[in-house]
Amino acid sequence: EVAHALLTPVRLTAEEMFADLFAGTGAILMSKGDKRMPIRGVAVPTREIALECGPWGDVERWYWRRNYKGREIEQVWPDGTFSDQLAQAIKNDRKAEIMVTQYTYWCPHEEMFKLAVWTDKDNGSQGEPLWTETMTVTPWITPRQFVVPGEAMGRGFAHLGLPGVKTLNKARELALRAAAFALLGLWTRRNDGVFNPDTAVMTPGAMWKVASNATGGLGRSIERLDIPNNFDVSTVIIKDEREQLRRVLLDDELPELADRVRSPTEIAGRMRRYDRNRGGATTRLALELVTPLVQRTVDLMARQGMLPKDIKVDQILTQAQVTAPAAAAQKTDKLERVTNWLQIVVGLFGPQAMALNAKVEEIIPELARYAGVEEKFIRTKTEADQLKALIDAAVQQAVKQEREAQKGAPAQPEPAPPPAPGQMFLNGAMPA
Repeated sequence: EVAHALLTPVRLTAEEMFADLFAGTGAILMSKGDKRMPIRGVAVPTREIALECGPWGDVERWYWRRNYKGREIEQVWPDGTFSDQLAQAIKNDRKAEIMVTQYTYWCPHEEMFKLAVWTDKDNGSQGEPLWTETMTVTPWITPRQFVVPGEAMGRGFAHLGLPGVKTLNKARELALRAAAFALLGLWTRRNDGVFNPDTAVMTPGAMWKVASNATGGLGRSIERLDIPNNFDVSTVIIKDEREQLRRVLLDDELPELADRVRSPTEIAGRMRRYDRNRGGATTRLALELVTPLVQRTVDLMARQGMLPKDIKVDQILTQAQVTAPAAAAQKTDKLERVTNWLQIVVGLFGPQAMALNAKVEEIIPELARYAGVEEKFIRTKTEADQLKALIDAAVQQAVKQEREAQKGAPAQPEPAPPPAPGQMFLNGAMPA
């Protein structure tokens, strides 16, 4: 819960990072903050960084180059080693921009991540670094969507949808140009010394001075000029191209709110389609975004004394589990199998057969987990047993009260016996 609270400011940084992630690669640098903000995170534009993969294909080296103002360098690295040239440059103009290079890499000999920071005032990388640091967890969070073998930078939906976007833009350009020709037309004029195109304004409601409004005479005093006024704006909407582009950008998965009620089978099928389209990217984002984010947060909190220092998210003994809808979509195979089985049993043999053969009390919580429902909304087995005991106790109490009410009620008089056959005709009585 503490880590969740400290990650609240980082969420805003992640929102900025997702803009670059849409193009394929995002970058967040998480570093130690101060008492006001224990954890600092900054979204780094992709154009400012360079990545380098190690021998196993994972990112092991990060290069970041950015211009800082002199006062910002003192604020970010107050305990850094300032060379005479750098200190003099900051003293002369605290607003002057100074190029800062940060190099983070994995050292296999020491099994640690190392960071070196230097400026262009320190004689480049040959001089003494402004700041050096050794860390057990990388400060860089660089998720990628789709990775081509041999490339360190990722590729995203922007790359996949770029051909469709260019086709749509060209189609819209041609359609709008055709609409402009339909509205304004293409004109020819005779050089008769009467009509002056420089003074004739082509705007709605304009009136031009002409010699006559008819052939062979002066005509009417005012006449409407015949212009094309029938053009089809439906050509602007290229439905097929847009649908194809939406499929490429995976924007056609969820139904609209106004749609009809969806059956369990259709919902499971849509989640399976979601998993099929996003499965690889979802797994990569879980490993390159969520897990490093939690690892770095726990490490920074331990370094500041907020957590024990022996806690490490190694994904073996201590794991970071993703519960987002995108991760839950990967469980759709189980959801679909269970849903199909229950529907087949109900359809062939009725709901009584399902109750006899399926452990409904155990299946319902698992279906909720497969669908990505938060655990706090699912009753545990202990809570379910307690609720069942309360219901049984309430039923027994109701039965007991009903029996006691029946005992306390006055006894009903016994019905009179029927008359004897000989008495049925006395005093003129007739049998009923």
